[in-house]
Amino acid sequence: MERGSAVGIVTKRDMMQKMVSLCLDPCETKIRDIMSSPLITAHKEMGILAAMRKMRENMITQLVVMDGEKLEGIISERDVIKAVSYASLASFKPLMRGK
Repeated sequence: MERGSAVGIVTKRDMMQKMVSLCLDPCETKIRDIMSSPLITAHKEMGILAAMRKMRENMITQLVVMDGEKLEGIISERDVIKAVSYASLASFKPLMRGK
């Protein structure tokens, strides 16, 4: 955050590629030096399928979720997979009752 606005994100990939692989000292490395910026964001009302597409198009595994200028959270590829799995299971529930 910078002056109340989200400006970047640090992911596991950022740490591995921009710090560990370069043998940088984590005690000396600043977040701003390894963060991914500008942010790739999603509006909190964006659909799951659109979020999946956005992640795939940008080759990322997390999206910063915004409501206008307000940071609401982060959705990960794992969150999306979990949501799709639950939705798939729920669609089978009526079929299972029929047996």
